[in-house]
Amino acid sequence: MDLFIHKDAGEEMEEFKDKVFSLFNIELIEERKSSNYPPNDRYFVGYGKLKNIKLWDEDSDTLEDYPFVLSLNDNSYKSSECELPEDIIEIAKKLGEIGIKNFVPNGNSYWEINWDKKGQEFPNK
Repeated sequence: MDLFIHKDAGEEMEEFKDKVFSLFNIELIEERKSSNYPPNDRYFVGYGKLKNIKLWDEDSDTLEDYPFVLSLNDNSYKSSECELPEDIIEIAKKLGEIGIKNFVPNGNSYWEINWDKKGQEFPNK
């Protein structure tokens, strides 16, 4: 599942990924190149014991005020001893606690043309 990071985070991806990975004590981090992740053709992955966090720049106008995407995924071939949350809502709350405004879409269909743009915002208002 994915969440979107609000532009008020104000950093470039390099700075933002350091803040996220340090918040969750992630030490095993990779930067990867991929044309599937425009506009910069790259993304970052931080590995935990069972899950990983992936960060990239959003290139669409899905949510104009939210330029970064964070996804929580099951590990496939790499892992570390770091314990990551099992749920994207836990990550959203923790980011909200340190003042990083974020948005979790209802369901995982935000890429569909008829998506209603509903979801939860953190920190909660």
